[in-house]
This record gives sequence, C-alpha cells and structure tokens, in this order.
Amino acid sequence: MIYMGGMPRINAYDIKKETYCDNYVRTYIERDIKQLSQVGDTTAFYNFMIYIAARTAQEIDYTSISRAIGVSSPTIKHWISILEASGIVYLLQPFTSNLSNRLIKRPKLYFMDTGLCTWLSKWPDANTLQNGAMDGAILETYVISEIIKSFQNAGKRADLYYYRDKDQREIDLVYIEGNDIYPMEIKKGVYPQKADRHFSVLEKFQFNVKNGLIFSMCDELVPLNRNTWYCPISVL
Repeated sequence: MIYMGGMPRINAYDIKKETYCDNYVRTYIERDIKQLSQVGDTTAFYNFMIYIAARTAQEIDYTSISRAIGVSSPTIKHWISILEASGIVYLLQPFTSNLSNRLIKRPKLYFMDTGLCTWLSKWPDANTLQNGAMDGAILETYVISEIIKSFQNAGKRADLYYYRDKDQREIDLVYIEGNDIYPMEIKKGVYPQKADRHFSVLEKFQFNVKNGLIFSMCDELVPLNRNTWYCPISVL
C-alpha cells in the first residue's frame, strides 16, 4: 500500500502505477509548471523532482540541491515553493521556542504521496523498497503525510513540527494543541525499545507534555510505559 501510494486513479482503476506516474509528472510539468510558473528548463525541473524524492524525510539543504541540479539556490527555493503550493510536498517546520536557541532551523521535506515518491526515486517493487536504503524514510513519509492529510480532510490546522537540537536529540513529530504538546516517533520495528528516550527534552519548554505515541509495525495499541503507547501504523 505504501509503495503504490494513494492516487485515486491507481487505486480505483486498473492502471499501472508506472504509466500513471509518468503521465502525471509529464502533464504536471508541461501544463502546470511550464505554463503557470514559467519554468524554462523542464528537464532540470524533472531531475530536481527525482533528486528531492530520494531525499524525502530529510532537512532541506538548498545549497546541496543547487550544486547537484546545476541551478541557483533561489531557483531551488522557488521550485520547492511550487511543489508545496501544488500539494506535491509538505515542509515540516522545526519546533522552536523562545526558551532555547539550540534548535535546528531548517524544515524537513516530505512527499505527500509515497507512490509518486517511490516512482521518482526508481524503486521497482515493494519488496525491494522494504529491504532498501530508503525503507525508513518512506515509512516516515507515509506516516507523516497521512497525519497531515487527516487534518486537511477534517478542515483543521495541522500544528505539527519536528524536533532536533544541536545535541542530536530528535523527535520525529510533535503536535501542539493550545498549551499541550504531544510527541511522536516512527519506527519500522514492532515494539522498538527506548523509542521515547528524547520525549523528556520537551519538559523544559512552557508546554504540558502529554502522552506520546510510537508509530510502529505492531498490531494493536500497547503501552510502552505510563506516558507512551505503541500505535499501529495500519490505523492511519
């Protein structure tokens, strides 16, 4: 399911994923991007999409992308803004607070459809993907994109962030609701141990730290401890 993605025509009709994605990207670039956004070099834009698809769930480094694609950093920023406005990608902003100046400030980029992402990054099938170098990144992309879409479908604001500081403490996702903050991790294992080890860093901020979730390959909700639960990815 993660490999195929959620494009309606792929799921509702007998259409090969490769054929659909190829036509989708060509139409998107030729019609929407070239005509509406005045992108001159469509080949460079296509290569840019391939490059960032292979780096989903990573922080954006405009300089590195610029060097790899051979266009300027301002152009890369513009192209990413086009993909974001089109709903192709989502930029997850870092959690920041006035209480700390030790937080990383670059957003993380996620594709909103894992099927399109795996096609662009040239994974031939689900089994190869599952055992490949991008398995964790694609799983994280799926979970976060599904959570974002659930907020959008409900007409609610997705007040979501990621946490990473200069001491390399990370939390995949934090959700803020009023003065409450909910930490979340995403793991490929069934019951990964110590997956909540960085949740306590949020206690230094002026929020009420609520129960956390570990999204994993488990089959049902299971408590890790009194403050954290394992949650099946399949519920998304």
